[in-house]
Amino acid sequence: MTTVEEYLMLGYRIYYYFYLGTSITLQLFLLFIIINTKTKLLVEMRIYLINTLILQMIICSMATCLQSRIVPNRNTVSLLCLGPCRYYGAQFCQHIFELLQTAHIACATSLILAFYYRYKLLKIGSVKKTTRYLHFSISYIVPLLALGCSQLAPSDLDVVKDEVIKLHPTYNVEQYAIIGYSGIYTAGGILNQVMYALAVYASPIIAIVYRRKILNLLNTSQASKLERIDQSKSMIRGLTIQTLIPIVAYIPILTFYGIATYADFNSIIIEFIISPTTIIYTMTDPILTIYYVLPYRRVVKRLFSKPKTGSRRFSLFHSETNTVFTVPHT
Repeated sequence: MTTVEEYLMLGYRIYYYFYLGTSITLQLFLLFIIINTKTKLLVEMRIYLINTLILQMIICSMATCLQSRIVPNRNTVSLLCLGPCRYYGAQFCQHIFELLQTAHIACATSLILAFYYRYKLLKIGSVKKTTRYLHFSISYIVPLLALGCSQLAPSDLDVVKDEVIKLHPTYNVEQYAIIGYSGIYTAGGILNQVMYALAVYASPIIAIVYRRKILNLLNTSQASKLERIDQSKSMIRGLTIQTLIPIVAYIPILTFYGIATYADFNSIIIEFIISPTTIIYTMTDPILTIYYVLPYRRVVKRLFSKPKTGSRRFSLFHSETNTVFTVPHT
């Protein structure tokens, strides 16, 4: 093991625990705001926001448990895990990784679900509870299908480890739990990759379609509801950014992996950078939600501002008069 790898491993551990603490703190802070903000416009919407929030907390915890480093090979996909999962064996790490992939996809579909809910709410004025339950059930079908496909992909961890040793003889593999897939060109391996790629790339496309539909509805609304329209537009802007950030993070990964696999190119620094970039959105999403959901932004401003002199009572969470509105058909 080289000195560079030793320093990178140390930095990796420090980063992941800093990341976990920061992400969980931001997400719990947002959860506190969501639960306590009594805005009628967000009474039902907060269920969708909490759904995404819980999934992101799961992603934070699993990613830190793995602390995986992606190493490109010829015929296998390998991840070298530095996290606590390695103390429970490579097979345990493999299961955590499969669940992490599922949570990533579920997080993407949860954002699409939020877009669809806003669209239906603007279109018809209300969404029944039974309909919401149906939407949630459908949104979890895709990640569960992806989890099923991952079970079809060959995952002989001895084969994965042997190829890592053969292609990267300078790596000290004893420091890691080595996991991955041993047959990326088999039917199961290809299906697993296709399902994951579809979830990554399809979600922003669907989001942009519904964003356009929502903005068209808002632009035909009455001017008397301008404040609520502005709130809806701001929320949609935030959801759009949240949907696009993961795909921006994945493009460099797929590019590097393709080059490294087929052009015999490798970079140990890039190997360590890849995994952290795929989870950075779980740290930025709470900030984006607070900023673009205007009632939440107002709460945070009141939280960090001093009450006016002479005021009898300082109310941080107050009920706003915003109501759900229907966009008239044109």
